[in-house]
Amino acid sequence: NCRKPIFHAPIHAESSMAVTRASWDTGCTIVHVNCDSALGRNLTELTAPALNSWIVNIAPLDDIEIITGMESSTILIVGNEAEITALNRRAEELIRGKALQYSFPSIRYFPMHYLEIRAAGTSKGAGLMKLAEHLGIKPAEVLAIGDYVNDIEMAQMAGSFGAPANARPEIIEIADYVSPFTNDEGAVSDIIEKMFFGVS
Repeated sequence: NCRKPIFHAPIHAESSMAVTRASWDTGCTIVHVNCDSALGRNLTELTAPALNSWIVNIAPLDDIEIITGMESSTILIVGNEAEITALNRRAEELIRGKALQYSFPSIRYFPMHYLEIRAAGTSKGAGLMKLAEHLGIKPAEVLAIGDYVNDIEMAQMAGSFGAPANARPEIIEIADYVSPFTNDEGAVSDIIEKMFFGVS
């Protein structure tokens, strides 16, 4: 069951099922997220720790029919580069613009690669602005932190933007501040201290 979200935009139902069917027997890890619940298939010794670090309470996804009618906000498919490249191409054919898709390597858990499917019209930037509006915070007062190309819109909408040392070059180029530390070395706390609290 889902607590009432600030904003929820489910993936186009037919696209959700089509992508899931295409990836079902590939051996890749598949995770469907719906608000504060998640279902996962083929979680491995490599993918389980990575996903459990930021997606909580992943329940087993043993039967594909379980997701029929499920209003997933995100589908995340995890595999090696060749698997994800092939699935990304197949997803383009199946989705045909009815949902958004991103394919990218993991920064923290390389060589894992991700294919992320979200509802059309959604982004981290749009989500951040919905949260700011809900909290009564002006966009100019928002500090955002990101490391990958799917953070660009968030960077454009926030008043200030910081990045860790191991961020993609495109992100470092647009950041107001780049931490000397990586994600694993306390970059987030460094960015907050420098940009929010003004600690020198």
